[in-house]
Amino acid sequence: MVRDETPRVKNTTHAIAKVTQDEYLAFIMEYASAKYLVSSSCDLVMTKPFANHAAYGFALNKKNPGKTNRLLTELLLSLHGKGLLQEREERWWKTKR
Repeated sequence: MVRDETPRVKNTTHAIAKVTQDEYLAFIMEYASAKYLVSSSCDLVMTKPFANHAAYGFALNKKNPGKTNRLLTELLLSLHGKGLLQEREERWWKTKR
């Protein structure tokens, strides 16, 4: 069996066009981007996430990743604890229909 690895779409804009024109049933993309996209388009809906949508990674300085990681973790936990991450999500990703 020969595996065809030719990309089916050129980019997200192309994928959206394929879905909205009923050429494709759906397409998969990163959760936060999909959530934002759906909030700005009346032609799209989104399923519930089927994987952990909080799985983001950060690039850290190679010289001292442990210290940077601790500081970043503390900052993110602080922002989460104060409700600022939720506030930003609602501000930027909340449906505006």
